[in-house]
Amino acid sequence: MTDEQKTPPQDTQNDSGSDVSTFNSDSTAKEVQETANKEVPQEMHYTQEAIEAVAAAAAAINNIRNNTQETINAVAEMATNSLLAFSSVTDAVSEFISTASFSTADSARQVATFKSLTSALQNAIENSEELRQRIKEHEALRPLLEKELKKPQYNNKSIGELIDESKDENGEIIDGSLWQQALNAARTALAAQETERATVKRADSVDYPVDKLNAEIWNLFKEDTNGQLSLAVIGNASLPLDVTSTKDKRKHKDPVTVIYSVNFDELDGNGIKITKRLTPFDKRVYYAVSALFNAGNNVITLTQIHYAMGNEGKPSNVQVQKIYNAVSKMTGARISVDNTQEADSYKYPRFVYEGSLLPMERGAVIVNGQLADAAIHIFREPPLITFARKRMQITTVELKLLQSPVSKTDANLQIDDYLIERIAKAKNGKGKSCRILYKTLYERTSITTKKQRARAQEKIKRYLDHYKQCGFITGYSMKADGLTVHY
Repeated sequence: MTDEQKTPPQDTQNDSGSDVSTFNSDSTAKEVQETANKEVPQEMHYTQEAIEAVAAAAAAINNIRNNTQETINAVAEMATNSLLAFSSVTDAVSEFISTASFSTADSARQVATFKSLTSALQNAIENSEELRQRIKEHEALRPLLEKELKKPQYNNKSIGELIDESKDENGEIIDGSLWQQALNAARTALAAQETERATVKRADSVDYPVDKLNAEIWNLFKEDTNGQLSLAVIGNASLPLDVTSTKDKRKHKDPVTVIYSVNFDELDGNGIKITKRLTPFDKRVYYAVSALFNAGNNVITLTQIHYAMGNEGKPSNVQVQKIYNAVSKMTGARISVDNTQEADSYKYPRFVYEGSLLPMERGAVIVNGQLADAAIHIFREPPLITFARKRMQITTVELKLLQSPVSKTDANLQIDDYLIERIAKAKNGKGKSCRILYKTLYERTSITTKKQRARAQEKIKRYLDHYKQCGFITGYSMKADGLTVHY
């Protein structure tokens, strides 16, 4: 409604030319009654016009659920006419009612009628925004409805015909009717049009950090610690990680530390019931998200994470749920890292971060032509990967290296990750081989029993054979206390 339409006329004369302001408290009852007898019929003429206009609008509003442009336009036009009709007499009738003394029951009924109409008009004005939104929705839906109605099940019926056939005896749209099916299909198509679209590129390689901080954080929790950083440090407290160089240790210099913390307190507030510890599976998910991000994607799906973890074949619902839980946990987990002392001592790039372990959000996105309700929008490279990259303590391996024939349980992933990181770190040096003691490997991979050690030997051999096939190593030999890897 425009301002011009909303503003009532400014003159104070009624159609008979009499000044309404002549009604005052000094008038005699007889004068008031005589004047009222003259004025009321003319005012009621306007009121009757308003009643008819509002009644017509009400009838149209009853049909607005049909979402037809004709109905919406009719409601808008009638609401406008009603407003204009009321505006033309609002001042005159309001003043007349407030100053004149009506004594008859008829006059009282006219006052009540006028007040009811005024209330109805006010409601129409307040709902004008909803009306505009209905019009906007209809304009967007109409071409999609017309396209939908071309399908065989609608028998070439028009929108109007379909609406009429879908009503019950009371004029209500029947649940599950053809019209309701067509409307729902059009709305689904409209939602798909308005949904963000993305094309995800495949990750062909994965970055593996080989710095002390990553090694410490991913091996920090061996059991559910209920949000603890260690058995002694709880909540938001920070831990110092000793990064003093071997040279400075020999000189007995003061320790150089990186301060860090990890906590899961926010998981409680979000109602997430997930074990509060970082697992080898979480770590592999984290690296996969990083790989997809660095392949040029800021929107990815759980299925694509599954493949970037080194899995082959379509993921099961159980696997997708496990990845979903890992992402939820790491998004809710908060970390802080501050290597200021290390940066000052050893000239490493300064890195200070406090925030989510995996900064991201979820939403519905059409990815590679398929609607993904839980697509992941990545805000930045995962911070632990950035920390290692800035220090140039990171190695990149081909995705095929992670596609080993060994099942990806937490226990097996620990062995796989330790071997890859240990060999990759050695390959950055000057030698052509490295020695790995079983004792160290068992300690780092939580292998404690005789049965676990026996099984680990076979798994290690299968991993090394796969690494050789991928060209990551050239050979290996296994002895009683350890193994030697050549590259």
